[in-house]
Amino acid sequence: MATNNPRVSIFSYNMLAQCYVKRPWDPNQWAGVMSRDFLQWEYRWPLIQQTCIGSNADIICLQEVELNRWEGEILPFFVTYGYSGVLQNDKNKKEGHPVGVAILYRTDRFDPLIADHRSRALLVFLQLKDVSLKPYVADTTDTPTTEANGNGNGSASSNGGDAAASAPGGDSADTPTPPPQMSICIANVHLEGEPRRVADRLSQFKSTLKQVRSNQKTLGLHTLMYDCVCVCGDFNASENSSVYKAAVEGRLSKDYRDPWFPDIPVTESDYTHDFTLRSAYVLAEGKEPAFTYANLHNRLTVDFMLVTPATLRPVSAREPCSREDAEDMGGHGLPNFKFGSDHLPICCEFEVLPPTVPAPKKTDTSELLPTQPSKKMLKKLERQQQKADKKQTKETSNGNGSESKEETEGKKEEGTDTQATGTQADVVEGKTDTNVQE
Repeated sequence: MATNNPRVSIFSYNMLAQCYVKRPWDPNQWAGVMSRDFLQWEYRWPLIQQTCIGSNADIICLQEVELNRWEGEILPFFVTYGYSGVLQNDKNKKEGHPVGVAILYRTDRFDPLIADHRSRALLVFLQLKDVSLKPYVADTTDTPTTEANGNGNGSASSNGGDAAASAPGGDSADTPTPPPQMSICIANVHLEGEPRRVADRLSQFKSTLKQVRSNQKTLGLHTLMYDCVCVCGDFNASENSSVYKAAVEGRLSKDYRDPWFPDIPVTESDYTHDFTLRSAYVLAEGKEPAFTYANLHNRLTVDFMLVTPATLRPVSAREPCSREDAEDMGGHGLPNFKFGSDHLPICCEFEVLPPTVPAPKKTDTSELLPTQPSKKMLKKLERQQQKADKKQTKETSNGNGSESKEETEGKKEEGTDTQATGTQADVVEGKTDTNVQE
């Protein structure tokens, strides 16, 4: 069913920093590349440009962006296509760390609200321009189909007809009021790459979600009953990993071990978070891409796009490469003549859904004025009626065959007065007789 809700496309790509191509400590890293020319920046950069711009995405998330190429080369290129961007600063990085992540966005569609730079992530809150999403108000009279909004609270996905007309911002003070435009939090991550450092990857992911909540408070969004979040990038881990499991399940036991590294503890205590995150590809296609990284020995899926489905509903998910492209790779790795990085891009389009907020509290008059009394209530009314009838019958009987209580008491009082008067007369009379005798 067609809707008027806006759509937003998000693209994520590890572009392979040129400084990592020259890694002297791993001479076999690029053994599977068909030609050494494919490793040169002059060859790769045009392919990366074509891949990014060809996506026609509204938001572009890049990993392994070389800091010394950003201002003079990478950003100016995207500006010519209507983008602006934020590069992760290097304040929290180890000394000499040459790369970061970047988020680019179409300036005609978004206004940046806030940017938060972490050691392994960049968070940017973007507000959709000229888009006012009237919130759905949960219809509490129905049994809704619930989908957690990402903060641990169930949210009705149904829109109860005219309920939308009573959206927040009206007369009710009990319903939270969203901002005039919808904002999206983009968290671009590049988690620890050393395979055995599973605990570090989880720690970096936990820190990212913690900062999302912190920035929501800064923007005044923490009082709202919804999240609109996309966490994407290079996780350097598979979908069977502890970090992926913790992300989409919202919890991770301290006893859990990564299948690849069963001897390494991941977390010292049980971990939980209150976001509802789901893979955009799993929601749209039923599974993650076949692979997003390829070298001579392995084809792995390590790049993911996780979203809050209550507000970002995947409409489509693009395959990182076609079957023909995969066949052309043969037994070789990436980069090649078509893809300028050792990773493949991921990209999804989303329908931005209005937030569902609780309905205003209403006084329930069903118990005060029941239209159909219960059996218990009927019996109670019957007993009260029987008691009233019995009392009326007794009063009627007293009025016909005997004096009323008031009449009886009146006569008693009259007799008492008479007796008292007679006694006083006798005493006066006796005194008179005594005086006469004397």
